[in-house]
Amino acid sequence: MLAGLGYLRGEVIPGISSLQVATARLHIPISQVSVVVAHGKGHEKGMQDTVDEVKRGKIVFLLADPKFDVHELYARLETLSIPLNIALCENLGYPEERILIQDVRSPPNPAEALYSLVIGNF
Repeated sequence: MLAGLGYLRGEVIPGISSLQVATARLHIPISQVSVVVAHGKGHEKGMQDTVDEVKRGKIVFLLADPKFDVHELYARLETLSIPLNIALCENLGYPEERILIQDVRSPPNPAEALYSLVIGNF
């Protein structure tokens, strides 16, 4: 439901979302997080929304996909001259889960197709 899959027919079975897993692992209150979806399409809007929310002082949970240009996003964020952490969250909730935290000057690069980013001052 986080990515707007409610339009699909059939029963919706609730579960723990990637947002909940990421914020729990990083000890970040969900109330401090803005969710940006750039999965499937809308990559440019996702980039701009992420930059805008970071400027507002929010922590961004970015749900992206393999075609999302993280290097372009990182370049835009670096121009803000704001100290930012970036947590790359891959395969959350799976045995091969990996969370890598770096800063905007040396950001992490996704190695898996199933990932999200947490960006901000945390």
